[in-house]
Amino acid sequence: SQNQFDALLALASIFVSELELSQASVIIEKCLTLQPKSGRSWSVKGQVSLFNRLYDIAEQDFRSALIYMPDHIGTWHLLAWNYYLLGRLDQAEEAFKHALALDNAFGESYGGLAVIAAVKGRIDECNHYIKLAFKLNKRSFSAEYAKALVEQSEGNTNGAENRVKGLLAQSSHLSDFTYAQLVARVVESVGND
Repeated sequence: SQNQFDALLALASIFVSELELSQASVIIEKCLTLQPKSGRSWSVKGQVSLFNRLYDIAEQDFRSALIYMPDHIGTWHLLAWNYYLLGRLDQAEEAFKHALALDNAFGESYGGLAVIAAVKGRIDECNHYIKLAFKLNKRSFSAEYAKALVEQSEGNTNGAENRVKGLLAQSSHLSDFTYAQLVARVVESVGND
């Protein structure tokens, strides 16, 4: 059936994970036509907006998702990173703390808080969050990024650059793609504006 909601939502999610954003966008709009109160659909729509660097629209999409599923930690994380990209650090911090209140055993929440603390120059707090993130997830991507920010703030530009290069060289969720290749793919798909 062309109107089978669960199958369409799954397909839209797959297209997002493969960064096929135009295809995901068409399908997620159909999902929202079928079920306009689907929090998962709004969250996927937010991801499409986020990857297309439409941060104001992504914020609205994630906020809509949270109306229908207020305890979805993944959407809180996406909203937090969206706020980070908008430069709204206080709101990003609040969103990560909200995610942490939902699940205090999710290392990436601490990693996100570490990034915010590093950007705000609160290095002791950042290091505290980094330790908590690594305790829960030895491969915490956001905690590693926070460490790079600390290194850069301490004048260790080479160390920071090498750490970020190492992060980007890791294999992503797509087979045969590194994170660096995924970033390049997103930038290429939405232009260089």
